[in-house]
Amino acid sequence: EGRNEAVPSGDMRATNLWPSPIMIKHTKKNSPVLSLTADQMISALLEAEPPIIYSEYDPTRPFSEASMMGLLTGLADRELVHMINW
Repeated sequence: EGRNEAVPSGDMRATNLWPSPIMIKHTKKNSPVLSLTADQMISALLEAEPPIIYSEYDPTRPFSEASMMGLLTGLADRELVHMINW
């Protein structure tokens, strides 16, 4: 009985604005990813990877907990910059 009550217009949601994911069909014509070969896909994924960053450790400096923390902090800072730019 309560199911047939009218819903106030403010509570109604427009269900026809967004198609259901089931209704969206991807074909080879409208999907650029499917046009890539396996080698091209792997190449594109490798190019998207951030570069390898080295710690730039100076072997002439004495190794201590403070120098290790400095190296790791600098490395983390540079990795963060690359990830933000990526």
